[in-house]
Amino acid sequence: MDYKLKALASDPVLFVKQGDTYLSEDLKDQAISSYKKAAELYEKKGDTSRSQDVQERIHELEDEPESSPPTIPPEPSAPIPFFAVILVAVLMGILITYYLIKHKPKNG
Repeated sequence: MDYKLKALASDPVLFVKQGDTYLSEDLKDQAISSYKKAAELYEKKGDTSRSQDVQERIHELEDEPESSPPTIPPEPSAPIPFFAVILVAVLMGILITYYLIKHKPKNG
């Protein structure tokens, strides 16, 4: 189930903080809604300068393009360890030596 905790507050700062929290979760519409509530409460309190600041933040959010999910760059291919190259060379040498000894022409 999807449980959400909602709190009602008359302090506009709490709405602004709620908006910031929503932004961190990529829920821009809910953040804008929280900022609008904060702006209304600042207006009711008569604090027009803070209300204007919040309105500007709303406009910034509305003008931002939708963020795309982060892309994970492909992992670079790891270089072959020197030890592995030596090991392969030694094994090939053993096989070639075995083959040459096994198929050595018999003189005599």
